[in-house]
Amino acid sequence: KVPISATGTSSKHTGQHCPTSMMRPLQAGFTLLELIVVLLLISLVAALIFPRLPSSQASDLRSSARQLAVLMRYLEERAVATKKSYYLRISLDDDRLSVSRKEPAGNDNGQDDDPFLKRQPLIKGIRVSDITTDQLGTINTGEALISYGPGGRSAPLLLHLVAPDGSYFTIQALPVSGSIKVAAGYQEMIQ
Repeated sequence: KVPISATGTSSKHTGQHCPTSMMRPLQAGFTLLELIVVLLLISLVAALIFPRLPSSQASDLRSSARQLAVLMRYLEERAVATKKSYYLRISLDDDRLSVSRKEPAGNDNGQDDDPFLKRQPLIKGIRVSDITTDQLGTINTGEALISYGPGGRSAPLLLHLVAPDGSYFTIQALPVSGSIKVAAGYQEMIQ
């Protein structure tokens, strides 16, 4: 038999027409039950996956901590390489950071032309909770001036960032080795 149309076949030898369906109506689409089952499965999968996705605030906090750590490390390396003194000025009240270079006359308003030093590492909503240094103790308001001399940082620094949801990241800068460590949570010291 050789097919001659979508509804039947033809016998080569007899020439007879044999329908494959007896005028059954064509069914297109899905039933309501099928649609409900599919929506139920999609909802179940979404309910299982959604809580595991990282929140925007958590990723903003982590990104801000990493960017600030990179800026601090870069600032230390730049101070050592150029044999110049730099300051990282952190305003805890409005969460602004700025970098200035100490000029030979003692003026610390020297702006560096490096665009990397002009970036704001903190994403909107992320703020500096507190800073602890040997010179300043622990401060959570006002302004902190972190010095980077030709020999790098001379004292340890502990800085805590906080997100609007109350989660923290800790940044620890150690002198001598120049290492900068970043860890989730509010920690007094990173091991």
